[in-house]
Amino acid sequence: MLGSLALVGTGCGRVRHLRAQNQVYVVSKGTFLRDRLAAVSNHVADIHNGEKLTVLQHDRRFYQVRTPDGKVGWLEEHAVIDQGEYDKFEALKTAHAKDPVVASAILRDDIFLHLTPGRKTEHLYLLPANDKLEVLRRASVEKPLPPQQMLAPKSLKPRAARPARPVRPAAEKKKEQGGSTVWAMAPPHPDKYTAPDLDPEAPWMAAPMEDWSLVRDNQGRVGWILSRAMDVDIPDEVVQYSEGRKIVGAYLLNTVMDNGEPPERHIGPEEAKRNAERAAKHAALLRRHPDADADKPAAPEKPAPVPHPVGQYVTVTTEYKDGLPFDWDQVRVFIWNRARHRYETAYRLREQQGYLPVIVGKEQVDKVGEEPTFTIRTSSDGAVTQDDGGSFHPKNVTVTQYRLEGNIVRRDTPLPVRPGDAAAVGGAVAGAAAAGAHSAPAGAVVPGTGNRAGAGGAHKGRAVRARHSAAHPLVRGHHPKHR
Repeated sequence: MLGSLALVGTGCGRVRHLRAQNQVYVVSKGTFLRDRLAAVSNHVADIHNGEKLTVLQHDRRFYQVRTPDGKVGWLEEHAVIDQGEYDKFEALKTAHAKDPVVASAILRDDIFLHLTPGRKTEHLYLLPANDKLEVLRRASVEKPLPPQQMLAPKSLKPRAARPARPVRPAAEKKKEQGGSTVWAMAPPHPDKYTAPDLDPEAPWMAAPMEDWSLVRDNQGRVGWILSRAMDVDIPDEVVQYSEGRKIVGAYLLNTVMDNGEPPERHIGPEEAKRNAERAAKHAALLRRHPDADADKPAAPEKPAPVPHPVGQYVTVTTEYKDGLPFDWDQVRVFIWNRARHRYETAYRLREQQGYLPVIVGKEQVDKVGEEPTFTIRTSSDGAVTQDDGGSFHPKNVTVTQYRLEGNIVRRDTPLPVRPGDAAAVGGAVAGAAAAGAHSAPAGAVVPGTGNRAGAGGAHKGRAVRARHSAAHPLVRGHHPKHR
């Protein structure tokens, strides 16, 4: 029957026998091959996502293919992509083979890898849920609106206002004879996307944006996925301090040893009073009934403390909003308090316009030894550009390096400038240069540099503590003892 079908199809011009055996790749989650193009057909073989097939014939929207193990059958055309599209995925993999990893993430659910950011772009590989990924970069593209929320056409003229209608007060049950009627204007249309009487040129009428991330899986496959479909891989002990913000990346600085002993519980005066009353009542009970505790089970022995390593992290966070022209706007360093057995904040930097990656390294310090460092990249003037792929790039970059010495974060380079303070910092630095650093009083902060002037001239400030600067009133560092 299949031979007669092919013969009839050839006479009608439907079935095309391909001279060169083309290769196609399965993009669907899973499908199967059938032995004929008919309402009733037999199952030939199961095929899976990413499998390579050889095309034998093409009949309208169907392909006759051969699997690597020699089985032949038919499948629909939309379930595969051709060699040209597959080569684009391979080119994307090669182009980003040496890109630095900006974060590690875990998938929430099964999702396809796309060739470019967007919901309607070509896709190939299906990544399973809970798969660990390496995040390479971020891009923002316009989010397609559902049909019921399409923007109003610009050529539509404003609609006339609705006539006023009477509104009865809520407390009035029945209209009393001789009473008055309260008149009020009709409320505005509740849906801003479908209301034709609203101005389509208003700023809030702009199309919404959504973030996409370029990722690499454990097999080296590279592609774009929705950023909200994954979670950054962060220890649970650190996530609880997110304060309602999205953690973009968490980077391990070093590890310290915790003795494993439970922290001493603080007992307040009220609780101490209740415990004393409870102990007095129990002592009175034992005086009346000496055998009251005879059947009481013995208290279990406390397990021996087990020392274990604990990581110290630097995290970068931002608000839960897509389409922002920067990757993060806050930096926070978490250190481990060995006495209280909990994480505490050693340093915090706010109101920045930062970009990934955050580079973590080591630095040899005289008389101290090797200490962990981290380097951040921020925009000095707030000017950014967006390429065709949707990624944002700052025009002027400020690179700042920090070093963690014990529980103190020290800055090796000048404090990064906030975009809104670029002009103020420029004037402050120019004024300081004209007056001369030698004229500054000892211990004063040189504006825009974060350095202190001493007897021998300006030198780098020591520990990054809670202090203010004329150009950076909201940027401060915190020492654990000052929390």
